[in-house]
Amino acid sequence: MTEPLPTSIRANVGRAFVSAVVDARDNAIDTRRGWFHSSSYELAPEWLGSTLGFRKYLGQQFVFLRAPRTSVVLGSAARFEIATGPGQDFIITERLRAGGANTVRGYDDVILGQLTTPGDPNPRTGLVVLNEELRFPLFWRFRGATFYDHAILFGDIEFPGERNRNSVGGGVRLAFSFLILRVDYGYPLSKDAQNQDGRWYFSIGQAF
Repeated sequence: MTEPLPTSIRANVGRAFVSAVVDARDNAIDTRRGWFHSSSYELAPEWLGSTLGFRKYLGQQFVFLRAPRTSVVLGSAARFEIATGPGQDFIITERLRAGGANTVRGYDDVILGQLTTPGDPNPRTGLVVLNEELRFPLFWRFRGATFYDHAILFGDIEFPGERNRNSVGGGVRLAFSFLILRVDYGYPLSKDAQNQDGRWYFSIGQAF
């Protein structure tokens, strides 16, 4: 099979951006209780200078509950993104992903902007990511975690695998007051040609 020749596309993006953030966490680096919400809306029409217009909304909600008289924390995350317009392909590096260390562990990174149907004049892609993580102390500064990650891809997408992604796994964190080092192993429950086995992730900071 002949591989397509690499191409380079030059395009202009003129955008207007508005966001709102409410942070009620007790600690932004090592959260034990509280919640966090952010909403952002991005508009990049052609009349602002964009080669191709697009619109994007991203919403995030995190909730952290600490078990009474323990150091066990249940963290929950819900993230939603929807983007419309042919110009969304120009912002693929800024899109929410459906795989990787901070979304659905156990899967390769997938950016929805790369999955839109070719030739569609006004494509729409969306993604919902849900995470549940149980965090507990081990010894000294080490902590353990078990997790379940889930994602739903929807919209005008050409994608060879499952649109639903589910994974389970666990990991270890080394926590300092200014930094958290994280090692996770995620195993995909919804397999496809690119995602058959588990994956290791070495990261800085919590997944959410």
